Amino acid sequence: MDVALLVAKLYGAVAVAMGLGMLINAKYYKKVFVGMMKDTTFMFMWSIFAIIVGLLIILNHNVWEASWVIIVTLIGWIGLVKGVVLLVFPGIVKVFEGWFKNAAFFIAAGFGSLVLGGILLYLGFYV
Repeated sequence: MDVALLVAKLYGAVAVAMGLGMLINAKYYKKVFVGMMKDTTFMFMWSIFAIIVGLLIILNHNVWEASWVIIVTLIGWIGLVKGVVLLVFPGIVKVFEGWFKNAAFFIAAGFGSLVLGGILLYLGFYV
């Protein structure tokens, strides 16, 4: 299976599920995100995970062409950069602390995640 299709299906399914979760139960996600930011061990492990997944995508699919597959490449690069930034500058999460305490953030993020996930699922399964 093509890497772009695999990543689109996997990431799409997770994004749709998470988007629905944020829209249906924003209170729970607010608690989870605020708790994650306070857990230094979790943030350290999350940064390592983001680097590994980002590199796996980039090493297998670093395609910069004018088609939908560039979304997969961007997901890989965003994951890699996010992981490195969190590992090198762990205090940066404080910048986003206010976002995670605002219910409107979870409605916007949930809707965005649902749309992106739906697009990726469509592209992964039907294109």
